[in-house]
Amino acid sequence: MSERGGAAIMMIALVMIWGYAWVLAKIALAYCAPLDLATMRTALAVLMLLPVLLWSRKPLKPEHPRHALVVGIIQTLGFLLLNNFALSMGQPGKTAVLTFTMPFWAKAGTANATLVELIA
Repeated sequence: MSERGGAAIMMIALVMIWGYAWVLAKIALAYCAPLDLATMRTALAVLMLLPVLLWSRKPLKPEHPRHALVVGIIQTLGFLLLNNFALSMGQPGKTAVLTFTMPFWAKAGTANATLVELIA
């Protein structure tokens, strides 16, 4: 198999795994609260990535700990928690589409606000 064909197969597998993660999260929400699920997912990610970080022998302390904490809370906890709340109230497919098209909506809103400011 060519390198390009292998990459295509890996990409298809990745899309299927990430896509099915939304379904698994919806199923998990039947057994725990959104905050609990976000906490468990983050803890599992830390446990899986910590050996990789230790193996790389790079310092674990970030250069700017406060900035790292703020970004971690907003990006990780906020993202997972809000997604879990959305999943608890809606369908996995719609939640995934809304989540991953959000940058386009944010850009469209910013462009619209800029246009209104230019006209006014």
